[in-house]
Amino acid sequence: MQAIWASLRRWWWLTTPIALCLFAALLGGATGGPAAGMSDVLDFQLAFSVERAHVVVERWGSEGVAAYRGSMALDYPYALAYGAALSGLVARAWGGPRWPESAALRALFFAPWLAALLDMVENGVHLWVLQPPVQLTPTAVVLASTAAALKWALAALLLLALLAAGLRFCNTRWRSHTESRP
Repeated sequence: MQAIWASLRRWWWLTTPIALCLFAALLGGATGGPAAGMSDVLDFQLAFSVERAHVVVERWGSEGVAAYRGSMALDYPYALAYGAALSGLVARAWGGPRWPESAALRALFFAPWLAALLDMVENGVHLWVLQPPVQLTPTAVVLASTAAALKWALAALLLLALLAAGLRFCNTRWRSHTESRP
């Protein structure tokens, strides 16, 4: 684990722009995905019922469904990229060069990878149920929605943790600056 920790801590500056570029491509509809309807994508991800998912699929039509399925070509590598980038940022922001002793910091380090895995589960279920003819089942919709909800919860937790690290950094810098003045 020490080698993974050190590598991601060292290479965050490379993995972060890769993740951001893939995110921009997905958001911009580079794969023909329904970029303009981002709220529709979130509605579909968090449907939790066949009826709500079906409303989104009907709104998209066959072209929108095909575009959404096509966007998965970037979404899988994006999950790997943001897993690496966010783990690297956690290691850089919260830890030193050594594998941490703190169980909380270790969990925070693995959280982006869990989010990426959940994203891939969600994508796999969506690819399966959206292949023609679309067959939305309650089990598949709930599974994909649960994976998406957990992914977004982990994303919020990571955002808060990185914000806290940024505030801690600013506070340390401010204190060192004010204490060095006569």
